[in-house]
Amino acid sequence: GSVRVSLHEEDGRAMLVVSDTGVGIPKDEQSGVFDRFYRTRAATEGAVPGTGLGLAITRAIAEAHGATISLESELGSGTEVTVAFGRR
Repeated sequence: GSVRVSLHEEDGRAMLVVSDTGVGIPKDEQSGVFDRFYRTRAATEGAVPGTGLGLAITRAIAEAHGATISLESELGSGTEVTVAFGRR
């Protein structure tokens, strides 16, 4: 797959968006992706390397800078993570 990184302004906020064309994350697993050491079933069953810390660390850094972070994903269509900087 591919990864795309973009930055744009929306309602006075800087929006950093990272999206991929990967396998996506099932809806029932999306709520845990920002938790430390969380690994999806596909990552665990597929022996994909990683510790499950990446998004937890990203969230901590974003929040330390007053930003919010969100995720949208659909199975078979990839994932999009958005970090929104600025006041809302």
